[in-house]
Amino acid sequence: MELQAQYGGVVPEIAARSHIEAVNSVVDDALTESRLHLGTI
Repeated sequence: MELQAQYGGVVPEIAARSHIEAVNSVVDDALTESRLHLGTI
């Protein structure tokens, strides 16, 4: 959010890069918490 604030709001390219960096971790955490495997979804 600090990086976005420098530009006065959300910059789609910066937001997209942040999502790409975070998505694997978020999915892994969700799968672990739900005790599911990606192949079962």
